[in-house]
Parts: sequence; C-alpha cells; structure tokens
Amino acid sequence: EQPAASASVVILPRLKTVELDSLPKLTHVWRKCPRGIQGFQDLYSVKLHSCDSLRNIFSPSIAKLLVELQELEIYFCKMLEEIVANDDDDDENKRPAIQL
Repeated sequence: EQPAASASVVILPRLKTVELDSLPKLTHVWRKCPRGIQGFQDLYSVKLHSCDSLRNIFSPSIAKLLVELQELEIYFCKMLEEIVANDDDDDENKRPAIQL
C-alpha cells in the first residue's frame, strides 16, 4: 500500500554523529530535502575535516530538522562559504519579493 500524499518519511532517526574526513571533491553534505521528510532528530554532532570543495553544509530545510545538534566542527574546508545555504528549492521556504 502506498503512503498518503501528506505522509511523512522518517530518515535516519537514530543517527547521532556524522564525521566526514579527507573528501576533497565533496560538494554537498545534504543537497535538497523533499517535502514530507522528517528525521535527523537525534543528530548531535557533525564533524567535517579537509572537505575542500564543500561550499555550504545544510540546506535551510535540513537545518530545521537538526533540533538536537550541539557540536559542529569544521577544519580545513577551503571553499566553505556558509553553514546554512541561503537558498533552497523547497517552495515552502521561498518568500515573495516585497515591492515598495
């Protein structure tokens, strides 16, 4: 039986730690979060070392799921520009432009 359209999908609910080391060609940790995705609620620690091509770590929709994140360790990620990307492809996160 197929889940209802509004049903949520839980991803890695027990994941507590992510460690990525010496991945010079890694460009994204999490790229997009499809609608209805829940998870990462127990993620406590993210450690990134020598991920030279990484420009940002989380999309805004993934960042909202990280309610228990306490530790973020980043070393030698030469191209890193931002922790949370300033754009997301989720329509939910897009705000209309304000015109005066």
